[in-house]
Amino acid sequence: MIRPCLLATVVLAACSNARDAAPDAKPIAIDSASAIDGGGDAPAGPDGATSGIVLNEVVAAGAPDWFEIANPTAADADLTGVYFSDDLTPAVTAGANVAFIADGSHVSGHQYFVVDVDSAVVGFALAKDEALSLWRDTDGDRKASAGDTLIDSVDWVDGDAPAASSFARLPDGAGAFATTATPTRGAANQ
Repeated sequence: MIRPCLLATVVLAACSNARDAAPDAKPIAIDSASAIDGGGDAPAGPDGATSGIVLNEVVAAGAPDWFEIANPTAADADLTGVYFSDDLTPAVTAGANVAFIADGSHVSGHQYFVVDVDSAVVGFALAKDEALSLWRDTDGDRKASAGDTLIDSVDWVDGDAPAASSFARLPDGAGAFATTATPTRGAANQ
């Protein structure tokens, strides 16, 4: 079922493991658009998380860089307390970059949620040889903590996400990551 596009604005708190909004934080457009085809279950995170959301696509040579969260389930997913990092273990890595998605944000069932990763806003950008992890702050302290729940992660090497392409799940929302010829921001990966 195709759902109408929705454009919302959120503010991300960021900067080298800082958890409160930076005084100069700027709004970031989040595009929750285009229905996910099919109705299969999303791959579970490493901890068996049942939220259903997954990292679906990454553009690391964009202007700005961005990543897409997909919700291949029918239920809405609350993104309150969800943060992302360019490190696979931000709770134990000194100086790991972390940014929270604004409380109250959500991704509707069978929809996408796109996050721009702009160094001027969140304090870091994605690189051509990088990792991205998505976490839930389980204790509500707005810090990367050892007890937080890993939702999903992806690691790529130089050449996996070159300019004018993306590193995306194929098939959309459920498959392994592969280099795609054309980014599909807020739409099904091809």
